[in-house]
Amino acid sequence: MPGCCNQKGISSVVVLLLTFAASLLVFTVLQDSVAQERMSGNFQKRLNAEYQADRASYDSFHRMNDALWRNPAATDAELLAAASRQQTDTGGGRGLQAVGTAIDAANISILARGQRYADSKYSNQALLRKHLAAAPALASPFSHGITGCDGVLLNGSGLIDSYDSADGAYNRPGASNNATVRTLRSTADISLTGNSPIFGDVLSTNNIVISGSSAISGKVHSNGSITLSGGSEIGGGILAGAAYNQSSGKVLANIHANGNVRITQGIVGGHIRTRGHYYHEGLSVPGEVRANGNIEMKQGQVAGGIRSAGNVSLTSWSSNMFSGGVHASGNINLTTSVNSPITADDLRYGGTATVPNVVAHYRTAPYYQTPAPFISSVDVVAEVPIENTTVPPEDEAYVSCDPLNIAEHSSRLAEQATQLPDLSLTTLPEVYTLTPLQGQYKTLGSGRSQLSLTPQNLAFLNRQQAVYSLQSLTIGGNFYISGGNVTLFVAGDVTLSGDSRLTIAEGSSLTLVVRGKFSVRASARVITPVTGVGADGVPVFSVYSDYSGADGITLSGASDLYAAIYAPLTDVKVQGSGQLFGSVLAKTVAATGAGGIHYDEALGRAKVGNGNNGSSAVRRISFIGWSASQS
Repeated sequence: MPGCCNQKGISSVVVLLLTFAASLLVFTVLQDSVAQERMSGNFQKRLNAEYQADRASYDSFHRMNDALWRNPAATDAELLAAASRQQTDTGGGRGLQAVGTAIDAANISILARGQRYADSKYSNQALLRKHLAAAPALASPFSHGITGCDGVLLNGSGLIDSYDSADGAYNRPGASNNATVRTLRSTADISLTGNSPIFGDVLSTNNIVISGSSAISGKVHSNGSITLSGGSEIGGGILAGAAYNQSSGKVLANIHANGNVRITQGIVGGHIRTRGHYYHEGLSVPGEVRANGNIEMKQGQVAGGIRSAGNVSLTSWSSNMFSGGVHASGNINLTTSVNSPITADDLRYGGTATVPNVVAHYRTAPYYQTPAPFISSVDVVAEVPIENTTVPPEDEAYVSCDPLNIAEHSSRLAEQATQLPDLSLTTLPEVYTLTPLQGQYKTLGSGRSQLSLTPQNLAFLNRQQAVYSLQSLTIGGNFYISGGNVTLFVAGDVTLSGDSRLTIAEGSSLTLVVRGKFSVRASARVITPVTGVGADGVPVFSVYSDYSGADGITLSGASDLYAAIYAPLTDVKVQGSGQLFGSVLAKTVAATGAGGIHYDEALGRAKVGNGNNGSSAVRRISFIGWSASQS
């Protein structure tokens, strides 16, 4: 037929055109898909870079607040050093960096950069503000060596001193003299009956009895009386809020008392001042004796002079025994067989003179004076701070045996804990591991079943944290803490016995909150890092107890132990031969063993809860705002 071939040719052309159009459409769609994929990848890289920059800002913000926590007086330079942050992964794909700049006295700028491969970078600039405290935060409860709120008894033979674990492990030649032994309540006494040398001060809110042979490098200060009847040597002097009595021993510095002073034997190395009466027998005083009351001396001598607002009675047997003169507002009674008992006849009094004929000239002027010689009053001995919770915690007068209110915080944990299993490690080589994420047996004894623990997010000491909970904990094997900071709440007792071990790995810590008794017995060991406070300010091992019965904490083991112990409602007994490193605050403290107590001064800088129990303003840094840009 005439037109058939032409129609077939047109059909072929149409098919080719349609095929071309379809191919073009497919190619366009594929090209668009590739472009979208590339855009999606670029967006993902940009988003990752943004996350890295945000993380750098976040880390810098918290690092500066942590620096302020540990040191409220931190300078801008120290804060900016803490803000510095730089991290790159091993492949170089991800990286972050942060640098701080002080804008003015109140504001700080943080420039943070994030990177996801070389072609995707992101920056943000955060503006931060420093807030200054209206009042200082509460001090760490571990800022002293030994605190017995209701009393301290030391009749062991162990050495008591201090060191700073931030400078390395303890060694006696490099130890310090800052191991304060103190009480806090008005009726609390300190009794030193053993042979425990104390390198620091002894501070009592009531009486102090020193009947042993303990040498004390610092001062002995009480609000009540002080009795020295043993062979002790006191290097820092005596401050007595009431009477002071010495029948032996040595005081190498001054003696100052609000009450009467009586010394029948011993050695004194400085001045003696009392607001009451003074009496001594056969004592050589290198300084001055001054009293608001009467002075009576039987033999001996005084190099620095005698000053009495009352009467003076002297029994002397040789010449120039009172080289600093004798001045009294009242009477003078002098028994002597020589005509020059007082150097240069420096005698002044305002009452009557009872003297032998050998010094008859003392009975009249110029020795007798009217008006009577003025004798300045002896100052009042300052008080050792007594517990005072009637003022706000930020007040300087605030003193508490329990500044953390530990019973309230322990009760909250008990209310929130959903499961309280018992955990018992029978004997080595049984090992239980506890990390910030999980607890489980690493090595099980014969016939034992696995017990896995997971923490809850709970608040302790006003800080939200992961907390494990148990009804009781008995350690006969190895309880191993690793991976970071671990908090463990135990509603009942915690016991370490036999050859057991509590091991805290380097870079980790254990905060133990116990409501029952805590005891370390026999050859049980607590193995901790040398540094007692981690880089984040948390003590490597701290024990918080709200147990209110007797003898809540007993350390009777033979091995050394590092612990920061806070037990204001119960007694702490240190009975073993092992040495205790750290700090103790308790209702009463009794150290009767041969092991020493070595206060770690780093604990005074430790981070405990939120640092101020949420009751006072502290120095802190807050966000004001930020800007961001893609590099």
